[in-house]
Amino acid sequence: MPDGPERLRDASFRTVAAGVISVLLLSACGSSASGHPIAADDVATTDISATDPATTTPTDTRPTADTRDSGVDPTLLDTGDYPTTARPDFGMVRDITEGREVAGWRLAEALVFPHQVDNKLRALVIGTGMMYTDGGLSLTAAMDGPAASAAKVDLVAAATTTRVVSNADGNPQVGVRDLAITLLQYPDAATAERAAQEIHAAGRTTIGSSEQSIGGLPDTLVHSAVTTDGSLTSAAAVTPHGRFVLHARASTTPDRQSAIAPAITRLVDLQLPLLDRFEPIEKADLARLPIDEDQLLTLTLPGAETGARGTRTVHGPRGYLHEQDDVDTLDLLERTGTDRVATDASTVFRAEDAEAAAELATLLREHALDAGAADIPSPPNLPDTFCFALPGPAMPYYTCLVQRGRFVGEVNRFEGLADVHRAISAQYLILGSAQ
Repeated sequence: MPDGPERLRDASFRTVAAGVISVLLLSACGSSASGHPIAADDVATTDISATDPATTTPTDTRPTADTRDSGVDPTLLDTGDYPTTARPDFGMVRDITEGREVAGWRLAEALVFPHQVDNKLRALVIGTGMMYTDGGLSLTAAMDGPAASAAKVDLVAAATTTRVVSNADGNPQVGVRDLAITLLQYPDAATAERAAQEIHAAGRTTIGSSEQSIGGLPDTLVHSAVTTDGSLTSAAAVTPHGRFVLHARASTTPDRQSAIAPAITRLVDLQLPLLDRFEPIEKADLARLPIDEDQLLTLTLPGAETGARGTRTVHGPRGYLHEQDDVDTLDLLERTGTDRVATDASTVFRAEDAEAAAELATLLREHALDAGAADIPSPPNLPDTFCFALPGPAMPYYTCLVQRGRFVGEVNRFEGLADVHRAISAQYLILGSAQ
């Protein structure tokens, strides 16, 4: 049986391999003249310079459901050393720890995006924006240490996301304004209620912490603190809701501290309905969850088993985007009925049908071009493919998209045009296994 998901993910690899949605941070940061939480559609886009025109050849080839397989002779495709057939079923998780990770993949689908609370909170900080689901240890990225220790007692699953504001260059600006949102699921409502009290009490041990309350949120426990140098005000809010506990940590500069309570109120208003629609995972099922119940992960290119480890995930569209820099493609995924996204050394999207998949490939390309990417040639003998490049600090970042049936495959490489061509050609053949 394959190893299944690794317990820890390598953040630097995920940044490179997760997909085109994950490389558009510099062009997707929202903006507002107001310092207060703003509407989610108030967005400004900053362009990135395109790659050197001398190294790129624009193309407008658009795959459609009618032409996705036209004229493709598999024997003429150069796939290099990449595998060209789907992998075997990944089977069941090996233990409860892996079960919590898979459960966390699912729970992430019910997680609010920070930019829905404050539209400027769009920048992903590596090491804080991933799905930490190892039973609590890595929850310290989104919760204070004592609170994280209290949270892991009797924990079934967890999902967390953290976003910060960007500076004028579009890079994450840490220590100015951020929001960390964590969902915790417990076996029953009584356990969740007790956990909420203990998490709050543990957080109150922070030096300088003071008890607070927010009008209209009688069930939310809140404490706040100011850094010793007075540069940052933080508030932690803990809200039990059935089997779940919502933990939020909001930080900002003292001149904006009045915006914290409205932000937490908006978060709670957005989050609780999502939890009401989420079907909890039973603790007894953690040790027997399928890793890849829809067999979508088997269609991705395999990542390295050593070095960059733990790259495999299977999410719904919301859970997938919580791990990406660019969250502005959610509407594209929803428009095309994309219900599952699997990632490893490539990404595979499952759309509603072949027509929707063709539309998704087109929309993803257009989104990339709007963010400053430039079209580059498709692989030889595989014309119905979108390929484009984004400028990098030392070399271009190459991406190719191919649609086959209801699936869209995506590969991303720094290694050069020939390598990304071989990878997407192999991905095309692997997707044929699902037809």
